[in-house]
Amino acid sequence: MDAVRQELAEELGRAVRGLRHGNRSDRCIHDIRARLKHCRALLRLLRKSLGEDAYHRENARLRDAARPLVAVRDAAVLVQALDGLCPRSGGGKAIYRSIRSALRQECRERRGQLRRKALLSSARLAGAVARHMRTLPPSQPAGADSRKP
Repeated sequence: MDAVRQELAEELGRAVRGLRHGNRSDRCIHDIRARLKHCRALLRLLRKSLGEDAYHRENARLRDAARPLVAVRDAAVLVQALDGLCPRSGGGKAIYRSIRSALRQECRERRGQLRRKALLSSARLAGAVARHMRTLPPSQPAGADSRKP
């Protein structure tokens, strides 16, 4: 479990750096969301050793840290999906360009609405989880008895 906690703390550190950097490009938003999802998966592996209360608290922090990124990522995925479904040549080019233009505008607006303050708030939430993981005592090997003889 120590290795999982260490990996979680390191991954959270990378996510926090990405959030603090403030880059709102589609690629960066995707990478940060993927890191936070990975962190939640690692946290699930630690659920038993953390205890239910701590697990639910830290999971909620990570969920809330990712929440501001959802609208931006969703808008970018819509553009990507449209690009995958509609050919750039052939019939219907005008309607495709019109829809794509509207979706790209929506994506730009959502990215613009993602304020630096929200990114820093997300960084604080993820950082709090990382600090908690680093302050936990090392886990004992399976079958080890902490009582003195």
